[in-house]
Amino acid sequence: MTEFRHSFKNVCSVIVMSTEDSSVQAVRTRVIFHGHVQGVGFRYTVRGIAKKFPLVGYVRNLADGTVELETEGAIEAVRFFLDDIRELFEQNIESCEESDIPVICKEDDFTIHH
Repeated sequence: MTEFRHSFKNVCSVIVMSTEDSSVQAVRTRVIFHGHVQGVGFRYTVRGIAKKFPLVGYVRNLADGTVELETEGAIEAVRFFLDDIRELFEQNIESCEESDIPVICKEDDFTIHH
């Protein structure tokens, strides 16, 4: 797994990646996960995975049985994070809708919304 070094108050600052020492601007991605993703510890596990990366955002259950996730950080960190989720929950996730959305720059952590 890639290690990330960062020193910033929010991810809108430039993030230095230890893999190639290149600078990357922040991006924000929204994902809706479909399948057996509620009642299986999905949100709590996702929050734990997020702590391994310089990311902010949230995860929450939706009324239709899906789970919504928004995350913000370096594009590589976001990709690795989402790959880890898909790998860990491959038996639960039937499909997902992913879209890039505007960076917010107002969060300090990755949280579970209720």
